[in-house]
Amino acid sequence: MSDRREHTDVSVYYAGSQSCTPGHSWGGIRDHYLLHVVESGSGVFATGSREQTIGRAGAFLIRPGDLVRYKADTDNPWTYHWVGFGGDGVRGVIDRIGLSTAWVVLDETGIDRFFSIHGALKTSVAAGSSRAFEATGFLYTTIQILHDAARATVPPPPVQSPPGLYVEAVYDFVRKNYSRRTSVEEIARHVGLSRKYLSELVRSKTGSTPHEILQHHRLHTARELLLTTDLAVGDVARSCGYHDPLLFSRRFSHFFRCAPTEFRSRRRAAFGRGSTAGIECE
Repeated sequence: MSDRREHTDVSVYYAGSQSCTPGHSWGGIRDHYLLHVVESGSGVFATGSREQTIGRAGAFLIRPGDLVRYKADTDNPWTYHWVGFGGDGVRGVIDRIGLSTAWVVLDETGIDRFFSIHGALKTSVAAGSSRAFEATGFLYTTIQILHDAARATVPPPPVQSPPGLYVEAVYDFVRKNYSRRTSVEEIARHVGLSRKYLSELVRSKTGSTPHEILQHHRLHTARELLLTTDLAVGDVARSCGYHDPLLFSRRFSHFFRCAPTEFRSRRRAAFGRGSTAGIECE
C-alpha cells in the first residue's frame, strides 16, 4: 500500500490482494471508493437491505459513506484483489458506468483483462508519486472493465436517442477530432448510425451534412489561426486536419473567396492601418 495521493481529480489511494481466512469479515463505511474483484472462493456482500453472494469474477464496489458489510465463506473463502481511489472527479466517472447495483459479474474476457493489469497497478502505486499518472491510467482501464460488465448485465432500454442528441454527438466529435484524419464513416460509427441515415438526420436538423460541418469547423479554425498566429500556411493546414496544403488552399479559397496567403496579407495590411476593417475577403 501507499499513502493517498489527491493531486489529481481521480487518484489511486492503494491497491492490494488477499487470500481471506475462513469467515473473514469487515463492516463499516469508507470515505473513498473501494473496489474488490474476486479471483476465487465465495462470500457475501451487503449494503443497506441488499445482500448478494459473490463468487469468482464477481466485483463489488464500496462507495463513500455507504454502510456495508462483507464476509468470506467459512469453507471456501475469497481470494480477491482491491483498489481504493477517490478525488473530485470520481463520482462523475462512476456515474457514467451505469452500475445499477453495488456488484457486477465480469465475463472471462473482463476478468482476464483485470488480472493482466492489476499487478502493474500495484507496482505503480508502490512506486509513489513518480508513477501516479500510470496508476491512474490502470484505474481508468479497470473502470472501463466495470462499465463493459455493467452494460452486459443490464442491456440498454430499446429507446432511440432524441435526434438532437445525435446532432450534438456529431458536433462534439468534430470539435475533438477535426485536427486529425477522420471521415463521415468514422463519425457515423462513433454515433452508432449508418452514414446515410446520419447524413439525412443531421441535414434535416441543421441544414448541413456531417461532412459540411467538419469542413466548416476546420476552415473557420484555420481562418482563426491565420488571423491570430504567424504559422506557415502548411502548418495551419496540418493543424486543421488537412495533410495536403494545396487541397487546404483550394478549399479555403472556395469557402472564403480568397487564398490563405491573400487573407493573411489583408489582415496585416488592416493592422498596419490601425484597423481590422477589411480583413474579410468578401
